[in-house]
Amino acid sequence: MVDPRFELTEETNKKIGSADDAMAIEIVGGLRKEVEACGINYDEFYKIFKHENPLYLTVHDKNLGAEKFDYLTRDAFYTINEMPGVDYLTRHIYFVDNQLVIDEKVIDQAKAIQEFYIKMSKHVYLRKKAAILQRFVQKMAYELVKEGMSVFEIWKLTDFGLLGRFETSNNPIIRYYYERLMSGRFPKTVLELRYEQFVKSDNLIFDKALNVFGIPEGDLNKILFNKKLMGLKSLADIEKEIAIIAGVPEESIMITPPMSSHRFAPEDVKVYGQDGKINMLSQYYPNHFAAMVESGRSHQMLRICAFSEYRDKVSGNVEKIKDYILSLIK
Repeated sequence: MVDPRFELTEETNKKIGSADDAMAIEIVGGLRKEVEACGINYDEFYKIFKHENPLYLTVHDKNLGAEKFDYLTRDAFYTINEMPGVDYLTRHIYFVDNQLVIDEKVIDQAKAIQEFYIKMSKHVYLRKKAAILQRFVQKMAYELVKEGMSVFEIWKLTDFGLLGRFETSNNPIIRYYYERLMSGRFPKTVLELRYEQFVKSDNLIFDKALNVFGIPEGDLNKILFNKKLMGLKSLADIEKEIAIIAGVPEESIMITPPMSSHRFAPEDVKVYGQDGKINMLSQYYPNHFAAMVESGRSHQMLRICAFSEYRDKVSGNVEKIKDYILSLIK
């Protein structure tokens, strides 16, 4: 039986943030003795993880949370060798009336952090190769779950521990993916469905096997937010159907699903003014906020990928595949 947490819906993700948060809640749920041994009120501590205590914002706020600053700083250092510069900003963040606010004098720093995150999204978090590799690992982990391994057991593994499970597996699907992963033979994009205005405005370079279609906003929204693209089982079923349409082996097709919509929806920053009133960052810089919205939309797309030896055959059937994807929203 598939663990239901592998079928998180968009609504669930909005409530708890992500599968990471769901697993954190489960882990913390078994640590009462350890937490209380530190002299901490466990019940209040647990409420923070469940987002029932507004103090959770100090850790999980999308713009100003300590978690965001931590991973953004580390990821940037190890990838693009830049630092986002959060030190000065963190000294002027306050918790006022159960809200996280910034001092009016650090508005420019808050804007800079948001812009830096967009830069990291473009060059690191949403890099095409990274999305494909993530789907690689996701599909192999899903096979482990189908064999009876729990999500919690997978979560406790280190990176090397998980790779070890893949390497020693007798599952032919895992073996197929793992051998290609280790040899660097990754799937390549055959089809992209994007908002039509970004197909026109982006100076994209197409190879003959890559097909990019601009889709009207309403239709693409229905595709990107389709629940069938959020569960691993339903996503695998769609990949199988595409393989049948293209006449290629089921394992040769991968869909890199779009990131959940809430990740790209920019959240405003509350600003504590000199007059003691709380205003919004968008009131000071409306164009900055609008630019973030557009940047997020430019990253939203659906990619269908195939291994090199099958790419041309899949490319020859992209119109049928596109029609099939569009049929999912009718």
